[in-house]
Parts: sequence; structure tokens; C-alpha cells
Amino acid sequence: MKKKWHLYLFAASLGLMTATVVITIYGWYNLPSIIPTHFGISGQPDAWGNKSLFNIFFAPAIQIIMMMLFVFLYIKPQYTNLPTTMFIMTLPEKQKERSVGLIRNVTVITTLWINVLFTYVSAMIIAGSYSNDLGYAGWGLLVLVVVFVVWLIWYNIYIYRIIKKELSKNTFPARK
Repeated sequence: MKKKWHLYLFAASLGLMTATVVITIYGWYNLPSIIPTHFGISGQPDAWGNKSLFNIFFAPAIQIIMMMLFVFLYIKPQYTNLPTTMFIMTLPEKQKERSVGLIRNVTVITTLWINVLFTYVSAMIIAGSYSNDLGYAGWGLLVLVVVFVVWLIWYNIYIYRIIKKELSKNTFPARK
């Protein structure tokens, strides 16, 4: 079952991906010849490199590839995790639909988070090219990652409890 809020989150992800590409193209034409390629936790660049297609367009290229992968996994959720989905395909239709819905929920939210992360990183690369001190920018990245990991752990526990509850309703034939 596809939900309307999934469409909204995919649209937001597409908007963020577009923003990343726009930021990157803007940066390509306006950046100095030496740009930061890595930032420490303090938000200060600690590695520098030449302005090259690889250094500038690598993050947006990975973001686009990941967006396409997650859209594919949303459309075909049976490819998300082979052992689990093989088991899910054996469930009765109602339970199978519920499980696929849970997989799609995590796919959509992960897609949005990845797009937020890549947009943030691209913006920091551009901003870091003009200033050696981004203040708390490194902490912003850390906060993004921690919030996502906490959500992912919570959601996995949530899914586990639902599946455990659904399995307790099943009556499997006894083995002889």
C-alpha cells in the first residue's frame, strides 16, 4: 500500500537533490581553485584539494545514484533484504502487505535523510571554500547522523515488535 505522505517525502527528497545540483553548479563557477575536501568535527577544513569535477560533483553524483536506488527499492520492496523478504513473501496477503508497508516507510525516510545529508555536505563544501571556519557546521553533521541512527534503531525495534505480534497470530502446520 503506497501512502500519500510517501509521495510528499519523495518530492522533498527530489527538491533537496535539485538544490544540491544547483549549489554544486553554482560552486563550480564561483569557487577558488583550491577547495576543502574534508572537515573536522570543529567545522574547520582539514584537507584541501584542487577544484576538479571529482571533488565538486562526486557527492551529487552519489546522491542521484542513491535516490534512483531507493526509488527502485520503493517500487520493488522485495529486493531490500533477500532473506527477510523471502520470508515476507510466504506470509498471508494482509500480513505481507503490512510488512511491505513497513519496508516502504523506512525506504522513504532513509531517502529523505540521505538527501538532507548530501545537501548539507555540498553546502558546507561550498561555504568552506570561502571561509576557513564554519563554526558549528561539523556538529550539525554529527546531529544529523545521530538523529538518523536513533530513529533507525527505534524503527527496527518497532518493526520487530509488529512482526513478532503478527507471527504470534499465525498458526503454522506442525512438523511430523
